[in-house]
Amino acid sequence: MEPDLIKLKASLAKVQAALGREEVVNYLRVQLADPAVVAKIANLRIDDTTKLANDTVSTCHSFDDATVKLQQVEDQQWASDWKNIRQAFVNATKQAIALEVIGNSFFSDFNSKVVDNLDWAEENWEAAIQLIKEFIEKPDGDRLDSGSQDVSQAYTDNRRLVTEFKGTFSSFVLTLSVQYDQSLAELQGDITALNAELARYQSLAAEIERALWEIAGIPWWMTWLISEILELFGITSAEEARKMLDLNYAQQQAIKAKQDAVRLQEAEVQARRAALESAQSTLLYLTDDVADIDGRLNEFASEWAQQHHDIILVLELMQAASDSATKRALITRLKLLGSSVDALLSAMQTYVQILKESGLFN
Repeated sequence: MEPDLIKLKASLAKVQAALGREEVVNYLRVQLADPAVVAKIANLRIDDTTKLANDTVSTCHSFDDATVKLQQVEDQQWASDWKNIRQAFVNATKQAIALEVIGNSFFSDFNSKVVDNLDWAEENWEAAIQLIKEFIEKPDGDRLDSGSQDVSQAYTDNRRLVTEFKGTFSSFVLTLSVQYDQSLAELQGDITALNAELARYQSLAAEIERALWEIAGIPWWMTWLISEILELFGITSAEEARKMLDLNYAQQQAIKAKQDAVRLQEAEVQARRAALESAQSTLLYLTDDVADIDGRLNEFASEWAQQHHDIILVLELMQAASDSATKRALITRLKLLGSSVDALLSAMQTYVQILKESGLFN
């Protein structure tokens, strides 16, 4: 994201007005000369940056966790698309790491060649202006500006991609959930029908078994009595009854096999729906986290350009300055920038070190 120069100038004007007061200038000089104050500023930045770096690593792991969940969804294109978004996040972070090398070199030179040599600046104002002008015209300054803008844009694009993915996937989940519900309703209907069919066969088997039990023990020569009993159950002979019973048992087993197959289908649909809901739940939380970290990383990456433009704005004010109070205030402003740059360099080094140690961005 390109710094807003108009806002920067307005902000700097307020700072300049405050710095123009002699008591403020003297106070800041004392503070800048105190190593404890400078160290406190740097440590606060490092603490914030350490959290940002750890959150960056954690977000990358969360991307991977979501990939695993999406791989369980029946349409594998989702996992593939998500991997591309994850890689875009990694690539943006790699760009930020590479930018640190340029920024470290550029701003270390700024402190050593400019900020540390300002004691003579008020008496040699034009020479000081020329020194700063030569410094900011170095190619690395423009590279920092363009690089910061590229990294910021990469994180902005990543946040947009994640948000779009969330919306599209949510629509997909809604559509597929309806299909799953319909499938489960149909399968449940099949199970109900098979249960009813099995109950009929079981009832018929019970009747046949009862008929065979009724004729058990009757002498074979009393065929007329056996026939009368079997006729009550619609059966002509004991042999026919046994055949019917065997066939009935076989049909019951076939129905139970169908029931098992339907229950297996039902379990598979439920598993797919559970995987879909799990992936959606993960994405609902993750997309918010990614949007947050992308925004923070966007701002962090833009600090290189912010510092560079701040130096340019101070130079513009130096070129217009004529009185001693304004000159002293601008010198103090440059020293403040030096402290800010020191803190930024330490923070960036800490950030890069944590990312490299994670092994995710090498």
